[in-house]
Amino acid sequence: MVLLGDLVPGKLGIFVDVMIVFHSVAFVYWAVTAVTEIYSHPARDPNMKAH
Repeated sequence: MVLLGDLVPGKLGIFVDVMIVFHSVAFVYWAVTAVTEIYSHPARDPNMKAH
């Protein structure tokens, strides 16, 4: 796997790598949280009617 930061010299390349990894982790965390929320609150839950 070639990171975009490898194409950028110096410390800026490291920063780009960190940002890519951070956004990837943040997206995975968001997706897992969203799926967990959906499955932990079934449709028969009366609170779901408000949404």
